[in-house]
Amino acid sequence: MVEKTERQTSYGHDLRFHSVYQDFTRQTANADIANIYTMSYYDEQRRWGYAFAYVEKSELVTYYRAQIGNQLQQVENAITLSASLFKSGQKAHARKVCEDALSLLSKVEFAQDLITAIVPGDTTGMQQSRFAQDKKTLLQSLIDLEQSIYVYFHCTETNFGQTVRILGPELKRILANEQCSLTDEPEEADFVVTITASTREHDGNVVFGDGVNKYSLADVEVEVYSNLKRKVVYDESISVKNNGDGATYESAGRNALKRAAGKVWEGMRPWVIGK
Repeated sequence: MVEKTERQTSYGHDLRFHSVYQDFTRQTANADIANIYTMSYYDEQRRWGYAFAYVEKSELVTYYRAQIGNQLQQVENAITLSASLFKSGQKAHARKVCEDALSLLSKVEFAQDLITAIVPGDTTGMQQSRFAQDKKTLLQSLIDLEQSIYVYFHCTETNFGQTVRILGPELKRILANEQCSLTDEPEEADFVVTITASTREHDGNVVFGDGVNKYSLADVEVEVYSNLKRKVVYDESISVKNNGDGATYESAGRNALKRAAGKVWEGMRPWVIGK
């Protein structure tokens, strides 16, 4: 069993990153290596038992050289997966994949240090350039993800008493277009958005040809809570009328709910993305 001393590695400009890689660089390795030899000894006089395990240097080096290649490949797979998740808007999941890969990088560094100690000057199988590039890419991915905005979103909406999903999906689409990412865990979010919406009839129906355009209002309550500031930063009531395309009050209500998404985002945008 061998133990690597702790080393601090800082990256990025955010202090939260200064401890992330450090957390993974203290490693205790218990390798399952072929041709490990064991011995035991019992001191009858002191009534103490001793056990020893040892391995040939060449076996240890061969084992850790193989581990370096395997672990770097896992890191590169994680980088690829994280990039795919990032593009699809699953930024919380992407960040978790990158954070898990940090432990693999620390194991590679541990293996490199151990090989250097056993065979100084021999860099065979160390893959130092590959390691440096993977580390740079992974840490940059984490920095990019940390700069993203995470939103926990809960929306309850009805259209004349019937539960619907109109405003919510439309607002989620807007959030994704604004480079925000939805998370299923409120404690992981930068902002917790709670919306309650309902519809009602609105006076002012207009006769058009052989029919009448119905008008409905969508009444929306919006609350934006900042986990960083630990307080509600935006709390507003919004009413939005449909644009006149309503054969019935219900269809007018659906139209009003869809149109309300833009108004809701217009009000909360300065608090969420700051512009």
